[in-house]
Amino acid sequence: MSYQVKVIDSREYGEARKRRYKCLDCGGRFNTFERIEGSECMEKGYSIIQTAELTGMKARTVREWIRTGKIHAVKAERSGRWVIPEREVSRLMKK
Repeated sequence: MSYQVKVIDSREYGEARKRRYKCLDCGGRFNTFERIEGSECMEKGYSIIQTAELTGMKARTVREWIRTGKIHAVKAERSGRWVIPEREVSRLMKK
């Protein structure tokens, strides 16, 4: 037997994602929690402020270097904030 469900809410919940569903057959509701387990392709990332503190740079310089491409960074989809990968922070600390 298959059920028709619809996601009615999805949000970050600590280190997991909580999804709220509604059953289209009976109208009942239920939650699921999804947790991302360690993955080799996932890497720790740092904020602009954290990167500045770890490297001794000013946050303004980190932002400028991201803008000009001297620092590789990824813009987080949900928050819109820049995330600098750990390998990039390590590279900056060696300079």
